[in-house]
Amino acid sequence: MRNLRYYFAGFLSCALLLVLTAAVMPNTIQAKLFKSKVTIHNGSTIVTIDGTGADGIINYNNKTYVPLRLFAESMGAQVKYEAASSANGNVHQIEVFNQLFLDKLRLSDPGGYVTIGNLAGKEGETITEGIIKINKDLKGKIIRIFPIDADGQWGNYSTFVYIDNQAAQPPKAGEVRTFQTQVARSPIESYRVSVEDAVNKFRSDPLPIDFNTKPFFGRLVPANDSGPFIKGKIIAYSLDFYNTSGNTVVVDPAPLYFVVYEEKEGVGKGKLVYKEKITDLQGKLLQGEGYQATLMWNQTTNDGKPVVAGKYLAGVEIPEKISYSNEKTKTKESSQLKFQYGSLFSLEIKG
Repeated sequence: MRNLRYYFAGFLSCALLLVLTAAVMPNTIQAKLFKSKVTIHNGSTIVTIDGTGADGIINYNNKTYVPLRLFAESMGAQVKYEAASSANGNVHQIEVFNQLFLDKLRLSDPGGYVTIGNLAGKEGETITEGIIKINKDLKGKIIRIFPIDADGQWGNYSTFVYIDNQAAQPPKAGEVRTFQTQVARSPIESYRVSVEDAVNKFRSDPLPIDFNTKPFFGRLVPANDSGPFIKGKIIAYSLDFYNTSGNTVVVDPAPLYFVVYEEKEGVGKGKLVYKEKITDLQGKLLQGEGYQATLMWNQTTNDGKPVVAGKYLAGVEIPEKISYSNEKTKTKESSQLKFQYGSLFSLEIKG
């Protein structure tokens, strides 16, 4: 079996090399269609690739080239492709996940949205990255990883779980992707995975004493670090918004955005580099009820281009005043949402 695995790895690497070599040949070089059939004996499975029709196999310089995706999927693997762009150094990105690798994705949430595995970090203490298979649509959802110690006690859930480039390329069901995360607990014996609403409705009764701004309280704080940040790493913030009016209120739709600006010395906000709509704050809120969300940025613009090292301002934008009505009196009012520590944070990215 070990020899078969080595054969698979070598054969797949060879096919990948051949196809990528063919992809960069000069336009003056021409290959010939090579009518043939490839029979793959993979354990107890036999798969035949018919290269006599649409799935053309070609020959160049006495070497045979089989389409990479067709070959890999015939071997039971999955292929991820990302077109060349400034975000990836203008180099086409191809990842092949063989079945032996995918079999290690064993942690799933109760709803079956995702399966994760191949977790990396400092063994028994932290997790920083892993592989995820998306089984269901994740729009409007957030993933959390809970560390569990030897006594079965749960630690605080992950600061964030960010599927690489998820803003510019939203994950789709069936895909296998890499992700970054931040989970810390010592020792870590096992994990639990949860998929929840990205903007979570929450109630705190009684409210903490520092929630003293009426009728609404807002708090935005760095979730993972205050920086400086290493280029390419995820920057996360935790957002709280609560009804502190003392009454049940009905909030008119107020769009909430996560934004990042260049920071200009002595001026403040410079050029807008990233903007993402989080949700519309709206609907019925009991006293002490509100929303919680984790905001994540992978140091890119909206079209996926990495930003340069430097200073930025990151935070939230919301209408200057929020309109709402008292559920009992039906009185219509509007009020400014004040954030305890401000709505924008200065951050620095190191090259």
